[in-house]
Amino acid sequence: MQPGTDLSVITYGAVVPRALQAAQKLEREHGVKVELIDLRSLNPFDWETIAAFRPQNNRALVAYETR
Repeated sequence: MQPGTDLSVITYGAVVPRALQAAQKLEREHGVKVELIDLRSLNPFDWETIAAFRPQNNRALVAYETR
């Protein structure tokens, strides 16, 4: 998990490294701070993280990969 205040991205699997790169680029180039939640860290469920997840920014993006 990476803290952020402007956008929340929820993802898992192969998309995590790409989402992290995108988050870093957004911060570096535009000053956008992205909260990144890796669903793999929620198994077994991390109820504290789930309960605390209330996008402070009202912006959330779910990123996943499909075939």
